[in-house]
Amino acid sequence: MVNGRKARNAIPGLEVNGVWVSKPTLVKKEALRFFRNHFKEVCVSRPQLHCYGLNSLSKEDRVMLLEPFTRKEIKEAAFGYGSNKAPGPDGFNFRFVKRYWDLLKEDFVRIMEEFHKTGNISPGCGSSFITLIPKVKTPLGLKDYRPITLIGMISKIKSKILANRLKKVLGRVISESQSAFLSGRFILDGPLVVNELLEWLKKRNRKAFLLKIDFEKAYDNVNWNFLMSIMDQMGFPSRWCCWIKGILAASRSAVLVNGSPTFEFNCEKGLRQGDPLSPFLFLLVMEALSCMMKKAKEIGILKGINFTDQEADITHLFYADDALILGEWSRENLQNMARILRIFYICSGLRTNIHKSNLFGVGTEDNEVDNMMEVLGCKRGAYPFFYLGIQVGANMSRISNWNVVIEVVKRRLESWKARTLSIGGRLILIKSVLENLPIYYFSLYQAPMAVINSIESIMRRFLWAGSSEEKKIPWVAWDVIARPKNNGGLGISRLQDINEALLLKWTWRFKLEGNSLWKKVIVGCNGSSRAWTMLPCSSSASGCWKRIVKTGSKKIDNGRELNSYFVADVGAGSSVNFWTDTWLRDQPLRDVYPNLFRLEKNKWVNVNSRVTAENGADTSVKWDWRSFPTSYEEVTELFQILSDIHDYKWSSGADRWKWKGDKNGCFSVNSAKKLISYKSMTATGSNMKWKGWTPLKCKIMVWRADLNRLPTKIELIKRGVTIEDTSCVLCEADSETAIHLFTGCIFSSEIWARVASWCKLPPLLVFDVKDLLSLAETQTKTKQERYILRGIIFTSMWTIWNERNSRVFGGKPRRTIEVMQYIKSMSFFWFRHRSRLKGIDWDAWCNNPMNSM
Repeated sequence: MVNGRKARNAIPGLEVNGVWVSKPTLVKKEALRFFRNHFKEVCVSRPQLHCYGLNSLSKEDRVMLLEPFTRKEIKEAAFGYGSNKAPGPDGFNFRFVKRYWDLLKEDFVRIMEEFHKTGNISPGCGSSFITLIPKVKTPLGLKDYRPITLIGMISKIKSKILANRLKKVLGRVISESQSAFLSGRFILDGPLVVNELLEWLKKRNRKAFLLKIDFEKAYDNVNWNFLMSIMDQMGFPSRWCCWIKGILAASRSAVLVNGSPTFEFNCEKGLRQGDPLSPFLFLLVMEALSCMMKKAKEIGILKGINFTDQEADITHLFYADDALILGEWSRENLQNMARILRIFYICSGLRTNIHKSNLFGVGTEDNEVDNMMEVLGCKRGAYPFFYLGIQVGANMSRISNWNVVIEVVKRRLESWKARTLSIGGRLILIKSVLENLPIYYFSLYQAPMAVINSIESIMRRFLWAGSSEEKKIPWVAWDVIARPKNNGGLGISRLQDINEALLLKWTWRFKLEGNSLWKKVIVGCNGSSRAWTMLPCSSSASGCWKRIVKTGSKKIDNGRELNSYFVADVGAGSSVNFWTDTWLRDQPLRDVYPNLFRLEKNKWVNVNSRVTAENGADTSVKWDWRSFPTSYEEVTELFQILSDIHDYKWSSGADRWKWKGDKNGCFSVNSAKKLISYKSMTATGSNMKWKGWTPLKCKIMVWRADLNRLPTKIELIKRGVTIEDTSCVLCEADSETAIHLFTGCIFSSEIWARVASWCKLPPLLVFDVKDLLSLAETQTKTKQERYILRGIIFTSMWTIWNERNSRVFGGKPRRTIEVMQYIKSMSFFWFRHRSRLKGIDWDAWCNNPMNSM
């Protein structure tokens, strides 16, 4: 894998002035020239931009930023890096730092104290390597490579400490239009907003434009003076600005060309990709553009997409350097937007790459878009398009729109040398890699069953054949494989369950997050909902949000809706819906008291508008009926709901939400997946205990034997394989089945007798595989003995099966004493290297493994 990556990243040569150059010295010379010019600030003096309306840091935040660096803070920064991350010019990775921390910590404390006082960077500490990652399959020039900076150990720790402090305060000053890198903001907020806006605009026949902007080498072109000016306007302390300026000014780089560095050069602009501080500093740069657009909207020269009956009024969505501008369809509007981008470039250094930027029209004809393109000179975009790595504006119920996901799974399989892997290795790859590949799409869109079946079919073929194309006998039904291990499966998750659990996270976020932008858009697009669901959803909705809402309304095996597991502890009652949220009972009151719900005038009323609780105890209820309850059913429900309200234990303070699918009350995708996947399924009859010291391939073989799904001769005949001689190759006395092979065969019986003698156990009387798997529980007294004996039984079954296979395919037969010796040596090897118990002795193991510790 490492060699493959090294080969892909190698630079065989470069095209220089139309001539291909492959001589290493000339390639290095060109790399030095290119990047020295690339990071040179051409425009020495830029106009200063005064951004009126930038949020300012609070006094408490300013004090926190300047606090002395603590030992705990320094250690967390150092230990927050991966141990094997590529080192910088100093050659030290963080495995070294962590191992010798007690020896090095005082030096780090001294360095950070000095940096806190002066903001100076020692010569050499600012040095870095630029490693080049190809952006295209066949790169020709240096523009086809992405420069990633490898900075030194001390610089990494300094940047990490400052980044950890900075991200604590940025969430309070960065506008809601930016969704990158900050806690509580999610990369898919933008695609969700765009999808809902497109649907909303189309249904109202409103014209609008979407401008997808590409900034040319955004991180590399940031002007440092501009960044310092923005930080100053946002109220960052002068000492903090001094620290940041010191880190930037000390930047020196050398380009790594096939592992060999060029001479160093000074950097005069840009934020180093690879520095943990850079993403947060870039947010400050983009906040200036966000502020400009906000001000332009306020004074009327820029018109965004307006929700006339709601708060939402959107002009832009930013995720780091991915910018999407939205506005009303007019030439003047787009011209003003172009002027704003031009001013931003002059001040910040971030130039719009018009050749990679796209203009999309909503509710417009192609010729209208073509005419409007002249304003910017960009390209016309087509729907659907990719935004933040995911398709937007697409009908995701259409299977063809999921081809990109299916192709990703197939391409990943093609890159693996899977035929050299055991079935255990393939199972691990499925669970750790293949299951996770569709997660990004699954987090926003509900996948059609045909797509899920297609991906699971690829996974099934890979498990049994090691390839997505080749077909082999699927010995165990996928429905059984995709069960938890304690229910007889292999623990592979159903993709549909993963999809639904990921979509359910939006419900949790909707209830917990206060006034976020994506939530405003959802309420604005669906505010007139009459679906009476937990989340607002317009009856005419047809996009991804409708399917998110539908997922929460799904009933699982116990008859409860998934949404009913989101339970409110009512305090103020201002954020909990009286009828559609779950708070008084274990399901919404609309379902518990349907007759009263029909009489309610305002079905979206909150709890605090209906109930007043004095001191959390004395309650009074104020109703607003369409007609007063008169029937027996209505009056009965009224008395019952009043009794429930009287008995309710009111919380103090704000409303709090809990997820009843987990003991800790906090939602997680994993707990939701377990809840969804739980089914009253019939047991498979498996007695498998998966914890142990034998390899996974061995355990899977035992699991298959327990299910009678090994390719014995009788089972092969059942599946259409022609076999003339069905007798057991070990004893030739009976037909070959799994039960006979492991329990009824004379050869196997002698093996089990030898195992019993070796382990000092009474004779083992077993009649089927389940008896074998229960021996560890019936023949032992202590937990340690069970742990050892279970592994020995698994090893013995593995060895018997391998002996059978060897004889079937022409191998030399072994005597039982030879097989027994192999069992001893193999079990010793596995136990010694895979067991949690240590101190094993070979002689003691051979004498009696049960007492060998």
